[in-house]
Amino acid sequence: MGINDVKARLPFTLEDMFKLDRVVIDAANLMFLAMLKQAKAGFTEDLDPALNEFQYMLNQATGNFSEIKLIFDGLRWEQKVHEHFRRQRARELALEKVHAAVAAGLPPGPNDLQGVVQNTARFSLMCIKLCKAAWVPFVDAPFEADPQLVAEGWPIV
Repeated sequence: MGINDVKARLPFTLEDMFKLDRVVIDAANLMFLAMLKQAKAGFTEDLDPALNEFQYMLNQATGNFSEIKLIFDGLRWEQKVHEHFRRQRARELALEKVHAAVAAGLPPGPNDLQGVVQNTARFSLMCIKLCKAAWVPFVDAPFEADPQLVAEGWPIV
């Protein structure tokens, strides 16, 4: 959904963020970036490249902060049905553009790839297993991760 002018509203800069000792991270952001990297490398059913990227980002986070906690989205929230519908329609349009580009022998546009990528329950469960294996604390939020991020009371990344 996004927040207009979010950078101007933040109480700290990116440089300030790395001075923090402990942070809470919305896992969906890391998952999305991992899936996007896989999409740029080519669409496959194999999630190993995305899992490797998620593991890499997890290692980076644990190396930069003394304490982290990831918050995973839980069930879909009924109040956001309109947003899920909007995202699904945008995803379908982006996928049409990707197929058209591939059929024309052209590489898909980066915005189109970004529009196609989505986090799935399967990928979320696999990322949770990676967190468990790496002893990284996480919370599986009851619904959206955003309220849980605030409830944790830690700085949010």
